[in-house]
Amino acid sequence: MDRELPDVDRTRVADLVNAHPASRGLHDLRTRSTGVGQHIEFHLELDSHLSLAEAHDITDEIESSVRAAFPNADVTIHQEPAGLDDERLDHRLRPRRH
Repeated sequence: MDRELPDVDRTRVADLVNAHPASRGLHDLRTRSTGVGQHIEFHLELDSHLSLAEAHDITDEIESSVRAAFPNADVTIHQEPAGLDDERLDHRLRPRRH
C-alpha cells in the first residue's frame, strides 16, 4: 500500500516549485502514498545570498502552493544554496514504481 506517487503528481510538484520566481530548482524529490495520506519531500535550491528570513518566506510560499495542490500531504522541504555540489539521492536511487 505504501508507494511512490504517480509520475503526473511528481511532475506537478516539480512544476509548482519551479513556478516560484525565487526557486532555482529542486532535487531529491521523494514521495509516498500511504493510502490515507501522502508524503512529499524535496531539496529546494535557492540563491545563496538570501537571508535566512527571506529563504524561510520563500519556502513557506512554495510549501503553501504544494499543500494547496495536495491537501492530504505532509510536506518537508530542505533548503540548499543553488549550485551546491553535494551527494544527491537522485544520482543513486530511482523512484520505485508499483
